[in-house]
Amino acid sequence: MLNASQLRTFVIGVLLVPGSVLVYIPFALMWFVSEDRNSYEPSEVDQLRVYLGVLLFVLGIAVATWSMRLFATLGNGTPVPTSPPINFVVSGPYRYVRNPMIIGIMIALLGECVFFASWHVTYWLAFVLVGNLIYIGFFEEKELEKRFGSEYVDFKNNVPGWIPRLRPWEPPAM
Repeated sequence: MLNASQLRTFVIGVLLVPGSVLVYIPFALMWFVSEDRNSYEPSEVDQLRVYLGVLLFVLGIAVATWSMRLFATLGNGTPVPTSPPINFVVSGPYRYVRNPMIIGIMIALLGECVFFASWHVTYWLAFVLVGNLIYIGFFEEKELEKRFGSEYVDFKNNVPGWIPRLRPWEPPAM
């Protein structure tokens, strides 16, 4: 489990990164850029969109939280790059896809796009998605290969990065 310093890093990291991506920036965009910020009230026609938005948001938060919790409990680290997991994590959603935490955050952000019917938040989603594709592809995966070696390479060769497998991957017994 996390020590006090790691726990502090974890909480600050969650408040800063997912907090910024999912809360601070989308709501700033809605407040400062949207012309109808004071007039949003869902009508009966909007109910399906509202429910779908909430469902996507809750699903995304659940996947991201599950992934972050595995980093803390099994990985003995945090999703924050300054205090990464010490142990390689291949459990839960990581048996289906390499980036479930980011996928969960993207699904939650998509839920906000749907709920608020906001093009500004949709543009933000596209920006965050492209940024993560670049960062993960060019930097993070290379760092993981250095840190975890053949264990990560085997994982990378068997578990897709963005579209989940239908069946969970079973890592070879060590």
